Amino acid sequence: HRVQGWLLDSVSARFGHLATVVSQTASKLGKPQPLVTVEHGGIRVCPERWRPLWSNLVHVVRNAVYHGIEDAEERSALGKSGAGQIWLAIRVESGQVVVEIRDDGRGVDWARVGEEAQSLGLPCGTEVERLRALCADGLSTVHDIDSEISGRGVGMSAVLAACEQMGGRMDVQGNPGHGTRFRFVFPLGDTGEVWQDRKSTERAAVAV
Repeated sequence: HRVQGWLLDSVSARFGHLATVVSQTASKLGKPQPLVTVEHGGIRVCPERWRPLWSNLVHVVRNAVYHGIEDAEERSALGKSGAGQIWLAIRVESGQVVVEIRDDGRGVDWARVGEEAQSLGLPCGTEVERLRALCADGLSTVHDIDSEISGRGVGMSAVLAACEQMGGRMDVQGNPGHGTRFRFVFPLGDTGEVWQDRKSTERAAVAV
């Protein structure tokens, strides 16, 4: 059973790569290095099936640093820790695989998203429409976009597409000042082979 698991893709390694992207993005922006907490649960997944999602989640973690985590001075004024925090987690529950990326940054200004969506002629009346508007290419609540760093305005439509191609659903929760959580939920039977080391409950907090 363990040898079969070795043939699959380590989520720990994939999260490690995303943590490196967080570090590189913070360095480019001149922000303090966020504390990245990883919860992988010893899970391994089918590499072919999951590769498109992993490659596109880069946009989400860049987004967390670029749009989410405030500058040190702004965080201090809000009573937050100076560096910011990002959580990467995966778990298997109730016949589903759940992947979460969360930050403690400035959250989502849904009113601004609605204004930008209206200017682009995009519907934004329902929760589903708001999500699709947030992920639409060209929509951003920040106008000094660096396309090599930013995850909103560029790339988020690919994240949503990769999730839906795997038969999953994506939702975003976040209010101004209270951080943002991206959640990706996949039926266990539709995600290819998933293996978990039941003895592993590893959680790593990495200052990267």
